[in-house]
Amino acid sequence: MKNMKKIKFLGVLSVFIVAILGTTLFMNAAPQVETKTVTIPKQEKVITDTEELQSYSKQFKIPLTSDGGKLQEIRIVTNARTEKEIVRTITPQWALNPYYSIVQKGTSDVCGIEVLHQTSGVGPGSISQQVNEQLAVKLGSTFGASSGVISMGLSFDVTKTYGVTDVQLMTLAAGQVGLIKSFTMYKLHRFDVMYTPVVGNTYKKGSSEALKPIGVCFATYVY
Repeated sequence: MKNMKKIKFLGVLSVFIVAILGTTLFMNAAPQVETKTVTIPKQEKVITDTEELQSYSKQFKIPLTSDGGKLQEIRIVTNARTEKEIVRTITPQWALNPYYSIVQKGTSDVCGIEVLHQTSGVGPGSISQQVNEQLAVKLGSTFGASSGVISMGLSFDVTKTYGVTDVQLMTLAAGQVGLIKSFTMYKLHRFDVMYTPVVGNTYKKGSSEALKPIGVCFATYVY
């Protein structure tokens, strides 16, 4: 009888130890990502063609006219930066606690959301505008996922600020009035927030997006 009680006690103790170890090992289990660092040089594009200006104006929501002035040029500058690209995602086979994960759905460039600065002047001569800002990421709904999980899933820190900097020059003839507007250039990241319960299948809690500052769009107007 004593042996039976001893065996039973050891069995319960073993289950308890396994549970403790399991909790320690897997309580924070969630997908881990392997990344590589990519260096992206400064890039610049100048648009002056009338048809292209209309196309970019529509794409970036930059107005073709401002205070009576006509859009003359759009200059897009993305600052030199280093980024991380996901090489592969390692998903845990099981976990004692539920966890969130992120599935990337694509990226695109976005501008024209907000005016950073506005500078005007009268010719003859030139006007200039310098942008040197530290800007935060614009993050949509998280559906309960932590900023750490989202940062890992998107391969950049959504809690940090990012620098955008450049200078725009504009030469004006006698009698011309010029206007320079600058807008933040963002990389739009679209993603799904996934949830894996302890029991049951992984399912999508919702779709969201994050806007990471990567540069500046300048728009110049003459009137």
